[in-house]
Amino acid sequence: MADTCEHCGAIVNGDVCEYCGIRLKENPPVKIIYKSDKSESTISFPTKKKSRLPVLLTVLAIILIPSVTAFRKSEKQKSAELKPVRNTAVHTESQHDGKEHHTENRPEYDADEILRETGAFPDTKVYQIGVDIPEGLYIFIPTLSMGHGVQGVYSDPSCNNQISSAYVHFDGTRIVELKGNGYLEFSWCTAYNLDMHPEIVNDPHETDGMFIVGRDIEAGTYHLESPEKIFGDMSDYAEWFIYSDINAVGPLTKECGILETWGAYDENISNEITVHDGEYFELRHCIITD
Repeated sequence: MADTCEHCGAIVNGDVCEYCGIRLKENPPVKIIYKSDKSESTISFPTKKKSRLPVLLTVLAIILIPSVTAFRKSEKQKSAELKPVRNTAVHTESQHDGKEHHTENRPEYDADEILRETGAFPDTKVYQIGVDIPEGLYIFIPTLSMGHGVQGVYSDPSCNNQISSAYVHFDGTRIVELKGNGYLEFSWCTAYNLDMHPEIVNDPHETDGMFIVGRDIEAGTYHLESPEKIFGDMSDYAEWFIYSDINAVGPLTKECGILETWGAYDENISNEITVHDGEYFELRHCIITD
């Protein structure tokens, strides 16, 4: 059978195309497969180096598995010893089949209960008096560096209807007795139950605020000053109060005075205060200096 020129397509009868003169390609040589007659034991082939990783992993597993098992067992024992806030006693119930089946209560962690147990309440929510925050004597300590806080009592949890005499702005510390109904709101301070925190030091020689005679200072007559280096421009508005009642709704003032004249206001100018055991008094922009 005649061949066809791969270059021009003409019929070629020999090795060269008579039309374009191109020599035909030679047929490729027959592929020869070589088979060695040596035994396989004498032939060495280049092989890929095996990884030692599987061996290392196996060794590590043998070493670590007992340690991990012992650690998990120890953690389970520790968790079993932890006591939840509320009791998780196992109780029995009688089923219809007459057999007793043991069931265990899941532990309940109540954030409000933890607050009541610690006696410290942050300004993160509105507290219902007697429910969220127990009745009692509390001291409000500002959390800001400038020592300022606010506090009020309302008849509703949304704090729309105020029942306290004022939404009190105070510097230093503030002491109130929480009792009766109402919702307590305060900002920039933390409330501490004084019965649960006797370690709190409230010294009228160091800061202004509210104090308890017999706890924070002894009964007596004291000299008051308003150092400008402490109170700045507010030293011109130094005043003091003695209360017969410090309930959060409306504290009752027994006596009050100012250290110096405020413009036209010049009632009871005095830089001395006399206090008796069991009384509560407040210093604003002044401290005791003797």
